[in-house]
Amino acid sequence: MVVHANFIATIRNGYYRVSWHQRNVDFWGDFALTAARLGISVLIENMWEFEPQIIANLLRDINHPLLGACLDVGHAAIFSDSDITLPHWLDLLSPWLTHYHLNNNNGKFDEHHGFDYDDGVLDYHAILPQLRKVVNPTWMVLEMDSVDDMRASLPYFEL
Repeated sequence: MVVHANFIATIRNGYYRVSWHQRNVDFWGDFALTAARLGISVLIENMWEFEPQIIANLLRDINHPLLGACLDVGHAAIFSDSDITLPHWLDLLSPWLTHYHLNNNNGKFDEHHGFDYDDGVLDYHAILPQLRKVVNPTWMVLEMDSVDDMRASLPYFEL
């Protein structure tokens, strides 16, 4: 099960960050116990988070084998602070990373286009080799609005 962390990135003060973290440790810690009883994994996906530490710290503090991370590459490109790169996300989330959501966008809006989108800011010729270096086996999910975009993106995996 993939869920968004729902960190409100426009609130950039220490109190919010600390209180958000503690509330989410309590919530997802309990949720992970329920997931274990049901035999499911829960993956927290980045959305508006401007740096990977927000989710990495949460997963580190909960430390449950059925609670992991889903990295949405498009979200990371749009919402990350300017000095945060894909390698930062991969490095910090790699202990928990089991899924990627892949698509392309114009760098401003959360669009779900194919890898070869003319106005796309993401270069999947460079991105896919970085994703493959992560040690954990990961699912690569094409999160695109059209089947044609998915078909057109499949040859990229043969790089």
